[in-house]
Amino acid sequence: MNGDKYEVASQTPSLSKAPAYRLVSWHHQASPSVIRVGPVPIGGGNPVIIASFAHLASADEGMEAARMARDLGAHLLRIPRTPPSPSPHDRTAPTDVVLDAAQAVRRASIPVVLETVSPSEVAQLCRYADMLEIGRHQMQNYPLLKAVGRCDKPVLLQRGPSATLEEWLLAAEYIVAHGNPNVVLCDGGVRTFDAAHPTLDLAALPHLKDLTHLPVVADPVSGAASHRHVPALAGAALAAGADGILWNPDPGWRAARPIPSAGAGSGGPASTDADGVARAGSTAHDGGGSSAQTGVDWNLEMMRLRRQIDRLDEQILGHLAKRFRIAEEIAALKRRCGLSVRQSARAAQVQMNYRLTGAALGMSAPFTSSLWALIHEEACRKEGVVVHSS
Repeated sequence: MNGDKYEVASQTPSLSKAPAYRLVSWHHQASPSVIRVGPVPIGGGNPVIIASFAHLASADEGMEAARMARDLGAHLLRIPRTPPSPSPHDRTAPTDVVLDAAQAVRRASIPVVLETVSPSEVAQLCRYADMLEIGRHQMQNYPLLKAVGRCDKPVLLQRGPSATLEEWLLAAEYIVAHGNPNVVLCDGGVRTFDAAHPTLDLAALPHLKDLTHLPVVADPVSGAASHRHVPALAGAALAAGADGILWNPDPGWRAARPIPSAGAGSGGPASTDADGVARAGSTAHDGGGSSAQTGVDWNLEMMRLRRQIDRLDEQILGHLAKRFRIAEEIAALKRRCGLSVRQSARAAQVQMNYRLTGAALGMSAPFTSSLWALIHEEACRKEGVVVHSS
């Protein structure tokens, strides 16, 4: 084929004919796009996490969401819109409190993604957002696609619930053709036989990478039947080639927040926050302190619990030893195949799995990152001994 600039190794089976979505295809650009959202690059081999928080309604909630996003290790924070209402009288434009929340998140130095549903609000949202999002039900809103194409903010383009890959890419083409090349695709699932929720289209991710140079992120939260399935789907999406994921750190994060009531400011009843629930449970468990245990009882209980910890520590070390033995078997295969010990793509995928699974289990991102680094370094050391042994 003539024109070396069109040759992309292992990216697409044929580039003999330009598709209708030419600007976002490999015919127009021979290297993968890297889209910068503030200081955060999307694409280029380093997966990103976009934390998603619905119904932020104040600056305080924005700061709380930013704190949770940092604990997760998220790179961006997304504030989606309330689902469309069947009533024409319900307000759908962004309210001042939502924009206050967005400003609070930005003050916490986390780039903000805001969803837009109308061309008339694009200019306003651009003052508050680092990235605009076009939701799944707006994917073929052509006036909106043109409007974000004329702005200078990156765009997160969701796939419509029944859209083909070509229709999705043509929607991205609208944005790029109107002057904005900074588009990131987001797959939150498609409509299938399960009417309750979309199904994440994992098979589409590697095929999409064959068709376009744009980065692609996955939304396993929307495409999962249960929140406990999200880490597995996220790992599968990254393995299939996704450049990042959308992640809801805690789907019930607002359910445990205090809800103002008529008597909240005057000593009256109010909903209880998570700490209050924990305190109430503790009080109920020990009978309000009326049946305090003796020092001997506490010591016996402490010894019992510490023995449990010791047994768990032994199991953890045993599992680590087994993991390192498997790593040595992998190293022997690498030596026979002439492969290097350190493989960055695999390491990035496993590191992301650590972060996501740890977050789902209530562990902080710094802890899981440090744990991963120690385990990875020891595994590489052991693999190196095997690979370089005579």
